[in-house]
Amino acid sequence: MRGRRDWLVIVLGMVAALLLGLALIELVVVYPKFIALYEEMGVQEFPVPTLIFLKVSHALVGKWWVGALLLMGLASAGRLLVRRTAVGQRWWGQIRERRQQIALAAAVSGAVLGLVALPLVWLSLFLPMVSIHAQLAAP
Repeated sequence: MRGRRDWLVIVLGMVAALLLGLALIELVVVYPKFIALYEEMGVQEFPVPTLIFLKVSHALVGKWWVGALLLMGLASAGRLLVRRTAVGQRWWGQIRERRQQIALAAAVSGAVLGLVALPLVWLSLFLPMVSIHAQLAAP
């Protein structure tokens, strides 16, 4: 039984990494090209989901280093808290005892997040097409 759970964690972790990686690539590479195309076609207003993802895309492309520094700082602070406090050491001991369950939960959560993120990015990319169609159909 333990071997099956290990494989399940590995497969779900790989699926999660793939889906989240695809969503990130779409936001960094594909999204700016679609927005430029829409602006070239004369779209003046974008739907709210598209504007949200546009802001996220600009942040990822232009200020990626802020996110990297923030992530490294949070990881360092968390490591210090765990190592230097009694509560942190006790918490880490509990995690080590239940690491299989935690790994499985993390893998499932990542896969679900990836399954949700990918369609949201695509939906926000194609919502402006409705706006373009409406603008072209108007007299």
